[in-house]
Amino acid sequence: MTDNLIGEGKGMLTFQSGKPGGSEELVDHYFGPLNTPKMNFRRVRRAMERKTLDILFLNSSYRRYPDAQGVRKAIQNVPFVVHMGFFPDEETEVSTLFVPATFGPESEGVGYGNENQLAWREKIVQAPGSCVPGWQFYRDVALAVDPKHMPNFRDPAELCHMLQRYVPSWKGITLERLRSSSTVTWPVFEEGGAERKGTVFTEGRLLTPTGKMQVVDRVFGGIGTWDYPKGHPLGKTGKKDFPLVLTQGKQLWHWQQTLTNFATSMAQFSKGRFVQINPVTAAKLGLRQRDRVMLETQVGGIECWVDITDGVLPGAVFTPANCCRTTPLKENRSPSICDILPNYWDRISAQHNCTGCRLRKL
Repeated sequence: MTDNLIGEGKGMLTFQSGKPGGSEELVDHYFGPLNTPKMNFRRVRRAMERKTLDILFLNSSYRRYPDAQGVRKAIQNVPFVVHMGFFPDEETEVSTLFVPATFGPESEGVGYGNENQLAWREKIVQAPGSCVPGWQFYRDVALAVDPKHMPNFRDPAELCHMLQRYVPSWKGITLERLRSSSTVTWPVFEEGGAERKGTVFTEGRLLTPTGKMQVVDRVFGGIGTWDYPKGHPLGKTGKKDFPLVLTQGKQLWHWQQTLTNFATSMAQFSKGRFVQINPVTAAKLGLRQRDRVMLETQVGGIECWVDITDGVLPGAVFTPANCCRTTPLKENRSPSICDILPNYWDRISAQHNCTGCRLRKL
């Protein structure tokens, strides 16, 4: 459980990035197009609850989802659970096998920024103990499951060459170009092609014949029929006992439920479990700055302190998503906010924010 080099007192802090675009096209090249519905989280949860799932690969936090305690209970129906992660946390508690992962400097590869920038990183240090680079783990599992179709690439550099060869949007993104540039903006469809930087709305409209976008949703129906999601105070199923709109999300210094909760350098900026409300809301509820309250939904409650700000709309409540129960740093220690979010989803956006809540002064 201590097989990682990056972290507090070890000389380096970590960084994260997303997955580069074009990966699905590469998978289709080797395995053929996917002709069956993708396995989204809600389908996985139903399978776990019905006890029809034999193995689960838990590669991210189950605390990302509403009714997190219900999700945890469903996971415990699975006979064999594999978790790849960095710290002993709630995911390791429900796992059969823990695979210690590598941080960025412990393996080479391509990182992906929020604005489609691709950045090649060289391996800086050797990962200690039994840490396994993500590319190696996925490759070896896939080779064991489907050796007929899975390519046995040797390293991320070879994988990059495969993307350039078989994915049109990577044709102009060579390994040499990545290594010689700070970033390359994806996609580049021609060899030596220029990067597409900045907005695509240079003319102030969509570049379609009509200047508009047609949205067709065959699953949920037209967006014009949208209504408030289940549990929203203004919706048909909203309850008068929970008149405020609860939203949760990231902060400047903290990202969701894992890495930053274990860094003292980040914890010094943490405000703990707070709720932000508008001055109008505070006046109606008789609340003052730093009052202690219980944030309650139909599912349960979490103790918080009040931060009054104009940055939140009247009638809304914001609380951070990063806090977790298992962090050794008291600044970040709190039950997950998803513990008290009901399992309600907006049928168009598939988001689970904006359920009804209330604040009870302690």
